[in-house]
Amino acid sequence: MNLSSIYAYITLELIQHNFVSNYKVVRHRQQHQTSRTTVIPTVLFGCALLRNETRIAFCWLMKTFRSLMKKAPKTILTDQDPWMKEATSKELSSTKHSFCIWHITSKFSSWFNAILRGEYAKWCSDFYELYKLETREDFEHQWPQVVARYNLQSNKHVTGLYEIRNYWALAYLCDYFFGGMTTTGRSESINAFIKRFINSHTSLSDFVKQVDVAIDDIKQKEEHDIVSAKCKGSNAKFMSHLQEQAHSVLTPFSFQKFQEEFERFAQYSIDHENDNVLRFYKDINSRKHEVFWDGKIATCSCKHFEFWGVLCRHILSIFIHKDCHEIPSNYLPSWFMVVSSSTN
Repeated sequence: MNLSSIYAYITLELIQHNFVSNYKVVRHRQQHQTSRTTVIPTVLFGCALLRNETRIAFCWLMKTFRSLMKKAPKTILTDQDPWMKEATSKELSSTKHSFCIWHITSKFSSWFNAILRGEYAKWCSDFYELYKLETREDFEHQWPQVVARYNLQSNKHVTGLYEIRNYWALAYLCDYFFGGMTTTGRSESINAFIKRFINSHTSLSDFVKQVDVAIDDIKQKEEHDIVSAKCKGSNAKFMSHLQEQAHSVLTPFSFQKFQEEFERFAQYSIDHENDNVLRFYKDINSRKHEVFWDGKIATCSCKHFEFWGVLCRHILSIFIHKDCHEIPSNYLPSWFMVVSSSTN
């Protein structure tokens, strides 16, 4: 039998009500400010034993997962398994499905190296630029230009990539919350971790016992990390009002991501005051980002907040320029906030 695990990033309401309250096998232990760490734990919602990986099996898996969690996840990230794709479309029709970009690009060498030869590295670089584009309009405009540059218009793999662009191009994904994830590395690491405790000769009854052992191992490591973090203490020094506010309420991982954006806000200048259009300081041809801010609502063309759940450097730059010293509460997502350590 194959061990198949399903992972999805979903809203806090679903995590708290259905997971924390009813499925306490694995618990994300929230910490006080004094026990901060920059590692975000992976939450294992459940695993299933499948006799085979078919459309029927995956449909059962998705349907059962949705039934247990009471609602479908907002997003799901998988490899390109066709049966998984079909099952997700049928049983999780409201869920935004994304393909792991690593699984896609790992095939490039066998697909394009022999054809492009000396231009292969440049193609990979250009593809990455296409992958990062922020808007669908830019993607649709630049895709045919890049493909024509390498005479790949009739290449079946390029045609196939374009047909599934909704599943891998960030321009088609950035409106949805994925916690910044673009690969299935976390689920694969969980699979590898659990395989340390089982093998092909493990019986079903022993398998259940060994999963408990694996969970205990996770808890022990978690407790060790908490003690280590308490001994280390807080590194909060010389922070601005915005940083202090974020530091006081965000989880360690989300604050780290906030810091990465905050430390880069000064790299942008306001190009058009009234329209809040920012330009990177590098040169006159640098990409522009449009920020809307009316004192309550903030949006940016980069969609970093929508995709990551953390404010982008462009919005933070506008906050600083407009003398905004407090982050509106709706831009400090509750699923990224620290709660009392007494919360179960």
